[in-house]
Amino acid sequence: HMHELAFGPTGVNAALGTPRNPWAADRVPGGSSSGSGAAVAARLVPATLGTDTGGSVRIPASFCGVTGLKPTYGRVSRAGVTPLAPTLDHVGPLARSVEDVALVLQAIAGHDPADGSSARLPVPDYAARLDRPLRGLRLGIPRAFAFELIEPEVAAVFETALVDLREAGAATTDVVLPSLAHANATLGATILAEAERALGSLLGSRRAHTGLELRVYLALGKMVEQDHYLAAQRLRTRLYEEARAAFARVDLLVLPTTPVVAPRPDELLVRLGRQELDTAQAITRLTAPFNLVGLPALALPCGLTSARMPVSLQVVGPPFAEDRVLAAGHAYQRATRWHERRAPFPEPG
Repeated sequence: HMHELAFGPTGVNAALGTPRNPWAADRVPGGSSSGSGAAVAARLVPATLGTDTGGSVRIPASFCGVTGLKPTYGRVSRAGVTPLAPTLDHVGPLARSVEDVALVLQAIAGHDPADGSSARLPVPDYAARLDRPLRGLRLGIPRAFAFELIEPEVAAVFETALVDLREAGAATTDVVLPSLAHANATLGATILAEAERALGSLLGSRRAHTGLELRVYLALGKMVEQDHYLAAQRLRTRLYEEARAAFARVDLLVLPTTPVVAPRPDELLVRLGRQELDTAQAITRLTAPFNLVGLPALALPCGLTSARMPVSLQVVGPPFAEDRVLAAGHAYQRATRWHERRAPFPEPG
């Protein structure tokens, strides 16, 4: 199960049925790699693969309380994957722990002649580099952006995770990346335009047989003008330069993976502070920026709300610094035990 043609962050699928979240049967598992996250959380499998174009590995990891990695753009081949938005698409693993994610990444990373965008760079031994301590790491928090629109309980759990990181020896400081505020709109223009071209030609006359949501997205893609698309690409470059400047001062960025916990399938809007947001826009708000700039981003469980729903910590690194990102996540999981919590396998409501 997954969001139709990987185009959506909830996992709601009117055509084939929406998979249930193992933590609460009335909540979505997140998308688009819905079954990948739910299967790991339900302990049906030790690990899965997903695709991540705006957060589609990290969002199911967040909502289902598991660990998921979007590698650097080009670190893992996309050969054989149906393209959604070629400049945003990534393939990455989901598993219960960072250690398992590292093992899967080891197996799938590396150059592939069948994918011209895959990087011709050596692949380090990720598992061998996991045991590096948090002590001395400088962690940057884009607090103003991350906390502007967020559920209070998610913010509180994240603050507790920061305490755990500091107690393990990491230093935290706030950072500002001004272009983060425009990331969702930038992703929207990019993904709509690229998906219309990628999926439109693939579907051809079968477009009429797809779900309404997908047809609407493809129709919107036809409306993205060239000037708007090019402006979005310029903003991507600006955001990349801001991130590069931030990494001159800090080793990693940390922020929540999603500003909300898993919503119900019929929740089309969510209220964050005084604003009411489209659910899909809210869900991808903190994941989308790192697709735009192709940076490695790891989602890992960091606590539960009062309703016993998972909250996720996102760790972001410089290009091809998966070893650093994974080592930090592994150190956090050794200091805490959130990744060992089992989903309660609720009965369908």
